[in-house]
Amino acid sequence: MRDGIIPRNKDQHDEIKFDKNKEILQKAIYEGDTVLLCKKDSKPNYYSFIKCEDYFYVSVLDFNNDYNYTEVVDWRKVDENGFLKMLKQASRGTGNSP
Repeated sequence: MRDGIIPRNKDQHDEIKFDKNKEILQKAIYEGDTVLLCKKDSKPNYYSFIKCEDYFYVSVLDFNNDYNYTEVVDWRKVDENGFLKMLKQASRGTGNSP
């Protein structure tokens, strides 16, 4: 992860307790069952990896071909309404990532 991503995510998602970060990333990236293209026009390399359970564990990864690596840029936990909003935004191309 890029320097500063953990503090930035903490500021943007202050509802996430620090000890839950690893769980969210683990479930979304390694156990995920849904992948969405976040912003097809403005961020065509950003994909949301999502694990669908009682809550939806989300991690946004940047697959920019200019890098030699894939970068985690965001993570969070959303409820069903948040997930449905993500689906709607992804289908319109307006996205759900920073």
